[in-house]
Amino acid sequence: MILGFGVWVHHMFAVGLPNTALSFFSAASIVIAIPSAVAVFAWLATIATGRLVINTAFMYFAGFVALFVIGGVSGFMTGSVPVDWQLTDTYFVVAHIHYVLIGINLFPVMGGIVFWFPKMTGRMMDERLGKWSFWTTSLASTWPSSPCI
Repeated sequence: MILGFGVWVHHMFAVGLPNTALSFFSAASIVIAIPSAVAVFAWLATIATGRLVINTAFMYFAGFVALFVIGGVSGFMTGSVPVDWQLTDTYFVVAHIHYVLIGINLFPVMGGIVFWFPKMTGRMMDERLGKWSFWTTSLASTWPSSPCI
């Protein structure tokens, strides 16, 4: 939690922070890759050892993992101060923040809603419509000319 709270500062490296702050927040942005990678490998191991059912909820979870990895790798890159100075005010940083925001917030919530809705209401959702919504959301959030990015 402490590392995660300090990671967002890698978006602020070009505003004139003191060198001590740059060093601390750069280290936090790079070190957080370790627990994030452990989490990703745990998710992948869970998928590999479980009984895989490709339904809408799983597709949202798989999309979450993919966007989490893309956002994490781009965040690791911007954790280096000189790289971040070069990438400041580029679409790379804009894409990074959207991958992280959409990948970490929207996709798990949508997957959770799809998974738990029948359990809460007793009514099944249309699987075909759910898959359409997943692909529409995925394409809208990752398309290079998307207004989201």
